Amino acid sequence: MTTELAAALIDLRGRKNFTQQDLGKAAGVSPSQISRYESGLAMPRKTVLKKLADALGVTVQGLLNGTASHDEVVELIYDVEFKGLGNVRCSLHFSKPQHRQLAEKFTTLDHAGRQELLGSFMVKALGEVPEDVLPSSVIKTENPISSATARFSAPDEYIKEIQGDPLFEALHKGS
Repeated sequence: MTTELAAALIDLRGRKNFTQQDLGKAAGVSPSQISRYESGLAMPRKTVLKKLADALGVTVQGLLNGTASHDEVVELIYDVEFKGLGNVRCSLHFSKPQHRQLAEKFTTLDHAGRQELLGSFMVKALGEVPEDVLPSSVIKTENPISSATARFSAPDEYIKEIQGDPLFEALHKGS
């Protein structure tokens, strides 16, 4: 059930154009906890399930049954080199529409802009880490990132679907 819930959360959050932070705020949980639900590492309590379902405009049963399958999820895997921290690897999960939206944004950016966009995902994620685990000074310094790279992983059907699409061809050539 965790995989189905994870896929449904990603899909429904994408349809609502919510970030993990938006959904977390609406449901009263941290964005890092939303990330854990979406990656299948945790299962929300019944009270949290109700809040998530309400925020996403579905019933709890609809959320548990899922409106998306794992085949609709695209994973962005990225490495960010932080000054004073070192390399951090993370993965984010997107629905297909979110992936397209991100690709459209990414293709309009130069190298520095791409580095900044990728790094911003990590800075937002690390902003939720408790101070005693990761001092905020590491990520709140000016230009905390040395470099950032990304690649994506998706089901074969999706790869075939986007092959030949000018947007994704341009993205591939630009990387």
